[in-house]
Amino acid sequence: MHTDIDSMARLFQASSNPLRLQVLVALSEQTRTPTQLADHIGVARVTLQRHLRVLRDQGLVRPDPRGYYRVIDPEALDRLRRAAPEIFPALPPVGGRGEK
Repeated sequence: MHTDIDSMARLFQASSNPLRLQVLVALSEQTRTPTQLADHIGVARVTLQRHLRVLRDQGLVRPDPRGYYRVIDPEALDRLRRAAPEIFPALPPVGGRGEK
């Protein structure tokens, strides 16, 4: 039980920023490079890199060898959706998506 609480706390901390939520939504739709993400979201790449680091450190996203980021914990997005559906309705199911 304590582990579940710790896991949820880390998940909420990682997703507590609107930009990081936008990144999760974008990556749940398809894999993207940092440049593509920055252009899609409309932020400077250096700003995006800082937020990608947080999401990477929490085990939510990872780049592939070509540099395309993807969601590596689709279950985490499902937990966000279940925990606060009115806050996270924009997160589409990842199941099989997010892969190139």
